[in-house]
Amino acid sequence: MLGLLAKLSQWEELTSHSALQNVDSDQILLMNGISWDIYETLLKSCQNTSHYRFKYLEGTLEIMSPSRRHEVDKKIIALLLET
Repeated sequence: MLGLLAKLSQWEELTSHSALQNVDSDQILLMNGISWDIYETLLKSCQNTSHYRFKYLEGTLEIMSPSRRHEVDKKIIALLLET
């Protein structure tokens, strides 16, 4: 669990770095050997944020921070579907 927390703090530091503010690409972190319990704990602790997306499959955890372009594309698709 400590290793996961260390990686997440590094992830926070990297994604909040001012140099990345102009980068318009998705940021993805992959970690292997993560238990389902750790995944559920992480989901509970981050349930009030929409900035990160979590995926889990057979011990592999993917954390994605979508780009601005991703979010704009998502909104355009939603508007098209609504129309």
